[in-house]
Amino acid sequence: MARGKQRKKVFSTNRYAYVWHKRIGLIASFLVVVLSLSGVALMHSDQLLLDQHNMKNRWVLDWYGLDPESDPLTYRVGTGWISWLEGSLYFNGNLLAENVAEPRGTTMHNNLIIVANASDLYLFTKNGELVEHIRGLELPGEILAMDTGPNGHLLALTSEGSFQSDFEILNWYPTELTVEPAPPRPTPADIEEAILDNYRGRGLPWSRVLLDVHTGRILGNWGPYLMDAAALCLLILAGSGIYNWIRNRRK
Repeated sequence: MARGKQRKKVFSTNRYAYVWHKRIGLIASFLVVVLSLSGVALMHSDQLLLDQHNMKNRWVLDWYGLDPESDPLTYRVGTGWISWLEGSLYFNGNLLAENVAEPRGTTMHNNLIIVANASDLYLFTKNGELVEHIRGLELPGEILAMDTGPNGHLLALTSEGSFQSDFEILNWYPTELTVEPAPPRPTPADIEEAILDNYRGRGLPWSRVLLDVHTGRILGNWGPYLMDAAALCLLILAGSGIYNWIRNRRK
């Protein structure tokens, strides 16, 4: 009777060990497959042109911190589009200027594109070339909105009232004319894609992504240890499998 219970206990223990042997084997095998496939791809990176093609998947770029945290703010100006994204200014998707505060108004004036923020003006040609950056306009209060008035002069709405410039934008005078803040418009898909391409630069080469997958670094600081553990588990499983096979063959 006691011998039967002992056999039952041994059988239960062996079954429990088999179940965990199987689970650990499946997890380790998956990671080793990833390791093997990425390794083979890296060995043939020249033939696969991995250094010449870039990863542009938004999820991956966001994981690497290469995707913006917000959407572009876009305004229609003449026949083009002015966009602002995290301190950079774009015209039709092409970078105009960096370290620019959020725009408060955009308009056309004297064949120039005018972009205003809280205190400064940026003047660009229709081709997107910077003509002048007017710093610290002599206006009371901060600019809330800006547009071209019916007489062709610039109108600025500030926290202290409305003001009108002369034609050369050298002086400002109080006026009864007013302008309303223009809300951003939806960014056209092709413009947004061009902005994101500029923001991300060239993106990430496939070789860099596959190398990080191969080493586990894509998962952060603990990634390489996870891949090491997977390889170690597979070695232990292989060794235990061989041991069990020899033991059963002797029996």
